[in-house]
Amino acid sequence: MITSNDVEVLEKFKKGKNISNDEKNIIEQFRKIGFVKMGINIKNDKIEETAILTPLGKRILKKAKILNRINKIKNPKIRNFLA
Repeated sequence: MITSNDVEVLEKFKKGKNISNDEKNIIEQFRKIGFVKMGINIKNDKIEETAILTPLGKRILKKAKILNRINKIKNPKIRNFLA
């Protein structure tokens, strides 16, 4: 199940970004199923984890955004949907 919060987080990683502690659990969850690819960024002796959506992740995100809009129109109280 993909929530609207998951969609918001995944949207940030369409082109790649450093992962914050708040986003780490969500990104790790989607990495396990192949929607996200993780890496590292080394700057000034500082190692930061990065992530980017895979092509599969981008397709799923696109479908999830469409379904999220439809659910909000039909019933504004619904915030979850099946992908």
